[in-house]
Amino acid sequence: MVTTRILTKSRFGPGFSMPTRRRRSAHHLAGGIPLVPAWMHVGLSGYIALGVFAVAAFTTLYVFQTAVTTQHSYEIDALRAERSRLLETQSKLQEREAALRWAPGRVDQEAQAAGMVRARPAGYLNPAGVPGGLLSPPTPARTPDPPTLADQIVRVVNGTVTLAGQPRLTLPGR
Repeated sequence: MVTTRILTKSRFGPGFSMPTRRRRSAHHLAGGIPLVPAWMHVGLSGYIALGVFAVAAFTTLYVFQTAVTTQHSYEIDALRAERSRLLETQSKLQEREAALRWAPGRVDQEAQAAGMVRARPAGYLNPAGVPGGLLSPPTPARTPDPPTLADQIVRVVNGTVTLAGQPRLTLPGR
């Protein structure tokens, strides 16, 4: 492989030496002004310390998060146990309320407190002793009430007039 250095040596002869060129440092601007002050340069030990600090910080955060999660899970378990206990108590109270609400003894106590007295046993009537008898035909329906004034006015307006005991009269022209 032929490089520019080899070509330059062959052109100028064997005693010619090329001046060494130095690369510019990435930490300096043109004219040798440093980009970052010297006290801010971090060596290998600085990077190691930074890595150890990052690992310690993440480990601390992880342990803290785990502790908080564990505490919350215990609180949730306690709340679930309390909820089940309260539901059981509620069902027992509902059963007791239902038993007390419809208890026959309670009805008797409240009736006595209200001043009520138990009725004496009643005897049944003999069907033969009922006037008219139970098997007799029903009595005829009562006669209708006489029409009111409002009914009479409506009939006059409609064109049909009935008088008590007389046949229906119609007005002429209707």
